[in-house]
Amino acid sequence: MDGEFAALVFGALRERAEFELVKRALDQCRLPNLRILFAGRFDPGTRWTRLRHRARMTLWRRNAPVQVFDGFVSDAETACLFEATDAVLISRFGRHLNSGVMSLAMTLGTPVVAPAYGAYAEHLGGTLNAMYAPRDGRAMADALRVI
Repeated sequence: MDGEFAALVFGALRERAEFELVKRALDQCRLPNLRILFAGRFDPGTRWTRLRHRARMTLWRRNAPVQVFDGFVSDAETACLFEATDAVLISRFGRHLNSGVMSLAMTLGTPVVAPAYGAYAEHLGGTLNAMYAPRDGRAMADALRVI
């Protein structure tokens, strides 16, 4: 939408803490008209975990500019999401390799906000993309403001 800054969190959030990191960043960012889009499958866990997660997301969406596309995302939908957003926000904690989201964003010309470690730091260092200290919601918020 015009006047909005849309940040896409794409793919599976493997840990609740990754979701909480995005939530803290959104709460601290203070960017006018910021919208966070979550797209992909959330870690299913148990039935009760899914129900608690849905309830949390419902409450959060009532008070925050958040939109959720939970489930499979087709190739065509993926391209549309990446091209329609202003930045791709990668919420990771430093325990795994690049999942391909960064490469996909760079291929489609979407700026990336990622943690400053491993493959992210190697590929994004010296570019116009933004990096933040892993596990730091305020640093993620600062990186969103820079991009």
